[in-house]
Amino acid sequence: MKKRLLLYLLIVSVFWGCLKEDALSVLNGHDLREAGLYLGPLDPIETGFGSRGPFKVNYQKISGVHEDNKDIHLFIPQKEGEEIAEEKYPVVFFSQGFAMSDPFIYDVFIDHIVSQGAVVVFVPHRNIFRLPGGPGNYEMLFDGYTKAVRKGISFIDTSRIGVVGRSFGGGAAPWLTYKMINEHGWGEDKAFMFIMAPWYFHKITDEQLASFPDHVKLHIQVYSDDKINDPAIASELFGTISIPEKNKLFSIVYSDTGKDYNGDFYIYSANHQVPKSNVDTRAVYDGYLYHAVIKQYHILFDSVMNQESEAMEILNTGLKNPKLCSMGVWPDGRAVRPIKVTRNPQLDKGSLSFYFPFTSILNPRR
Repeated sequence: MKKRLLLYLLIVSVFWGCLKEDALSVLNGHDLREAGLYLGPLDPIETGFGSRGPFKVNYQKISGVHEDNKDIHLFIPQKEGEEIAEEKYPVVFFSQGFAMSDPFIYDVFIDHIVSQGAVVVFVPHRNIFRLPGGPGNYEMLFDGYTKAVRKGISFIDTSRIGVVGRSFGGGAAPWLTYKMINEHGWGEDKAFMFIMAPWYFHKITDEQLASFPDHVKLHIQVYSDDKINDPAIASELFGTISIPEKNKLFSIVYSDTGKDYNGDFYIYSANHQVPKSNVDTRAVYDGYLYHAVIKQYHILFDSVMNQESEAMEILNTGLKNPKLCSMGVWPDGRAVRPIKVTRNPQLDKGSLSFYFPFTSILNPRR
């Protein structure tokens, strides 16, 4: 198992080396196709859930206050004509994949979150050679979030929070959310977690899961061809956490193959690189970023923060609702394989085909 972990860390380090220092930022709605960053026959979503909101992005760094002198990153909604935020916005704490500590890896996703009217706080992890579940990693995130809120208290409304977590960061999300609500009183009015392909859930205890605040909404998403993190990790947490059934969803995104407008085959890959990020030269921005991730996040955000009636109805009744499950249409008219949405995921916990299987000794909840 240690060999698997070391191999994964090596893979991550190689991907990290592929990130160019001058990586193109696509904040503020830059056209991805025009920039040559978007592939596949499905267009980005331009209207409705999954489309960009009205706010521009004001990017700020907080330097000199965090561990190892790492910068904390703030992405702030900005109305047309404003120089600084003149009102308070809900805050989304972005808990990224391990060693992915440049926020511009997730630039398109962050741009969407801010465009809908939420501050995004992005805090670096420790360096790659510190084991993900080791002492200090979760605490480093929490400390950075706390410092960011103090800095931005004039435009951050801590009574309304979200935690977006992917991979290692997805595993950290329950502990972070529980600690925010119970120790800081954040999210006392509105709170959600959007968790993608989570790694092992450390630190969160059975007692904490059994007393998790029931007003929190949860959407956990896994990917059918993810060979890194066993989806049974996500399924076990989903079935254990005490959030009421009506407030949580579990979704499975599947790969699909079809033909583009030129008649060439294109593969939408539901693997561990969703949401697509420019840190991996094999990963591209395509329809799975918008239909599988951004749209699902947008529906969750609107149902919690804006109590938007259509979003609430989709989450309450729409396990087969096309607006929730649809992945768009191939040029020949065939639907891209839809997302499966359930409140009762049943996934095998015995598979050893993943770098990090559920049964690993690294999993505190095995």
